Amino acid sequence: MRMMRTFLFLGLALVVTSVRAADSFPGGVFGQADGCRYAKTGESSGADDFLLIDRDAITTAVAVCQIKKATMEGASAAKLVLSCESEGESGDDEAATASLRNGAWTVRLADGTAFGPAKRCP
Repeated sequence: MRMMRTFLFLGLALVVTSVRAADSFPGGVFGQADGCRYAKTGESSGADDFLLIDRDAITTAVAVCQIKKATMEGASAAKLVLSCESEGESGDDEAATASLRNGAWTVRLADGTAFGPAKRCP
């Protein structure tokens, strides 16, 4: 009986952990074709439309924005705090919003810059 309770507890702990992981931004790896290829193989064609969004960063052909904080607002929106570097220059923390529509994330910085839409990588 005690062993059964232990397995039940471990099973519930795994379910709770899985649910939390699914609720975090972005909930997987998202990108455009070249970004997804890079996520899978580590190789990029150097395309100008490179976009990859994962739990650590938003990476484009010209900028990398580290995700310092992500607060989910429901299943399809998030408020982000990013630290972006572009062409050797780094900036201060920036506020951004992210929205999930039709299975693709779009991230918008306060200055109007938008990254996306980025669909879940296969």
